[in-house]
Amino acid sequence: MLTPRGHHYYQEYRKCERAFYWRQIRGYVLKLRDPKLSLGSLVHAAIRLVHIGDPPERAIANSVEQAGFGVEQQVVDDARVLTVGYAAWKPKYPIQIVTAEQELTAELAPGIPYTGRPDALAEDPAKRLWIPDWKTTTESFGRFFQRFRMSWQMVGYTWLALENGLPAAGYIMRCIRKLKTPQFDDRKYLVGKSLLRNFQKQHLAWHVEIEAKREQPKDLWRQDTDQCVTIYGECPFLKLCLNPRTEEQALAAYYDRVL
Repeated sequence: MLTPRGHHYYQEYRKCERAFYWRQIRGYVLKLRDPKLSLGSLVHAAIRLVHIGDPPERAIANSVEQAGFGVEQQVVDDARVLTVGYAAWKPKYPIQIVTAEQELTAELAPGIPYTGRPDALAEDPAKRLWIPDWKTTTESFGRFFQRFRMSWQMVGYTWLALENGLPAAGYIMRCIRKLKTPQFDDRKYLVGKSLLRNFQKQHLAWHVEIEAKREQPKDLWRQDTDQCVTIYGECPFLKLCLNPRTEEQALAAYYDRVL
């Protein structure tokens, strides 16, 4: 069986084939000189602990400790404000966490596994199963929820749950607006059979396309690309795209090889 692939693997291919080539085919990963925990990651971790009973202050402290690397004090202070506000918020769609970070795997087709690790599985008051997710943002609620109206990642989690015998109805997005006075809102999305079939069909098509290219000369990955990595601002593979024939020894100063 092939190595199980998940949402970020296919998302990277869709976003930029050049970055996909360097990371997923060649195995380059940018060296991190001094990794820091981001605000979104810290809030995300703390909220999961709040849901299992930790007070906000303890949830923040435990999340910083579990991260295993540095975090700036301003990030901790901002995360505390958001987490305390979240704990006091009354959502439209209350949920009870059933399990957290359960890895799920299913086959898109025989021998082609797809994998994912949703943050949690949760039940609503009617005991209906949902895939919840939490996001921090500065954009409006309307724009945020429109963006997640069709999320391949969340549809994929729903598909994985169903394929593993877990009767998920869909997903619930909880939005945390990073304002001076934080705002919170939530929305649920039912996932129907048609969307589930489209998810499976589309990801299988991407898999076939990637595997066909994998056997081709490496220059193919840099041809006919709809967009260049440079339009996304800072990109870890900019040096490689500008200097694709740089010697491995020179690249070792900037990148690790993981494949």
